[in-house]
Amino acid sequence: MIVIDSELIIGLYLPTDYSDLSEAVFRKDPYWLAPYVWRSELLSVVSMYLKKGIIAQPKANEVVDLAEMHMKNRDYRAVAYDILQRASESGLQVRDCEYVSLAAFTSVKYVTMNKQVLAAYPEIAMEPDRFSRHSDPEDGSGRLI
Repeated sequence: MIVIDSELIIGLYLPTDYSDLSEAVFRKDPYWLAPYVWRSELLSVVSMYLKKGIIAQPKANEVVDLAEMHMKNRDYRAVAYDILQRASESGLQVRDCEYVSLAAFTSVKYVTMNKQVLAAYPEIAMEPDRFSRHSDPEDGSGRLI
């Protein structure tokens, strides 16, 4: 079990520059958690793909359905006080701290490509390629030790 960035959720269902990373992380651990904000971020990207003509409405609907099925009962509301404290202390956006807070609360890694998050929370956040390559719990699996 891991907390996963919305970019990686999106990369699993739409062609992106990081789809290969999304698939590698999924193969390693398909049990993904995310704060509620992931859905809005997915819809924003799907909407952009529609507007640019990259995908048609039926494909957009399919992507949303598949992502929602995968994340069903796996999205959570992170604790607001913790999010605000983390944002204040780290200088990160609140959106980013929602993911960090959820990972800390559930005691699992947050797999993300966000360099600022990786630098601010190295004990919680991990790059997807590193996560997908390692199996030792102290060096890459989902559980924090």
